[in-house]
Order: sequence, then C-alpha cells, then structure tokens
Amino acid sequence: EYALALFDYDVSSPGLLSFKKGSTIKIVERNDNEWFTGECNGKVGQFPVDHVQLLLSKPIEEVPKSPKEKETPTE
Repeated sequence: EYALALFDYDVSSPGLLSFKKGSTIKIVERNDNEWFTGECNGKVGQFPVDHVQLLLSKPIEEVPKSPKEKETPTE
C-alpha cells in the first residue's frame, strides 16, 4: 500500500518520518485513524494521515515491467 505526500512534513523528532510534497511513501502499518507508519527514501517512521493521499496502485516506478515491455535484443 502506498501514499502520495500532499504537503512537506519536515520533522526532527525520533520516530517521525520527514518527506517532501510529491514523495511516495510505502505504508508499513496503519497505527490508527490519525497516524501511519511508513517508509520513504530508506527511512521509516510515523506521519499524520492528513498529509497524504492513499494511492490505489503501486507508483509507476514500483510496478515491474510486463514481459512484453522488456527490451529485446535487436540485430
């Protein structure tokens, strides 16, 4: 499950996850209705739910290519 950051969330407190607007966050755990735990840029921490929009599918850079889209050698 993934979310898109709607706002910058710049924090320095331990256990909280900072991110920039437009970042893609992998949801690790839904703590409650107000806080999620997520992973972004190799860091894991909690962040407020109202700063993100849940995505219905994996972000494009996370979706593996189908066999038809893989490059084939040309002569």
